[in-house]
Amino acid sequence: MSEIGANIAALRKQKGITQENLADIVGITAQAVSKWESGGSPDTALLPVIADYFGVSIDSLFGRRGNVSNMRDEVLHYIASFPAEERLHRAFDLCLYIPLAVSNMPDEVNMGYDEMVKIIEDVRRKQPTDALYISDDGLGLVGLQRAVRFFLLMPEPDEGWGTHIHYREECSRLFAMLADENALHAMFFLHSRENKHFTAQLLERELDIPAQRVSEILEMFAEFGLVTAKELEMNDAFVTFYEFKPEITILPLLIFAERFCNRQKMYFSNIQMRKKPFLSTSRGDK
Repeated sequence: MSEIGANIAALRKQKGITQENLADIVGITAQAVSKWESGGSPDTALLPVIADYFGVSIDSLFGRRGNVSNMRDEVLHYIASFPAEERLHRAFDLCLYIPLAVSNMPDEVNMGYDEMVKIIEDVRRKQPTDALYISDDGLGLVGLQRAVRFFLLMPEPDEGWGTHIHYREECSRLFAMLADENALHAMFFLHSRENKHFTAQLLERELDIPAQRVSEILEMFAEFGLVTAKELEMNDAFVTFYEFKPEITILPLLIFAERFCNRQKMYFSNIQMRKKPFLSTSRGDK
């Protein structure tokens, strides 16, 4: 198989289309596509059509790596080539392999990129696991579990994380709120509802929490901007109702809390090269 034929076959499979589908898009026969993927090459006039459809450059069809200056555009075009509902998943698939590029694996690990990718895919199918990378430059953590996947890459600033991450009394109150069983139960419940408006009586009834505790919980939620109280006049009386405002940072916080409580005994990749404290106030000389 020619390199361009192999690349077209890989792009086609990645896109989830058949040779017949690609043939219809390009305006040729399925036999022609099969011929490319068996060792032939497309006519020069078809290269722009093929490249545009897959959202890649013509150079990349031939296996030539783009220069750094246009790599951003290559990635943007690639992700944008998929339907909107698929783009987040395609972006994650790219992020999945970034730790391989930054890990500087030792020379004695005699393994090519394609082989490593195959191993990752096998692991993802068989068992829940994560990939961890820690160095004096920062850290990376990739959740490979198909149920809840995530990608975290944190380059460390020159002045160190310790300059920006420190003890705050507000953080103590936040963790105290999350440590309250009733408050945590209420938070999960409110995040699960489509309707963001509710009354205190709803929490009392659905979660079997006494009225006084519900009042205390709502005060805590209000402190962190999770709820706002409003009054509505109904039947010559004022009724207090609340509007719940989901906080996007709560979801990853809860996911990482669960990861912390159920730490993996074994990572797919566990590369730790950091020699200084995590909350250092300086990255030091490079």
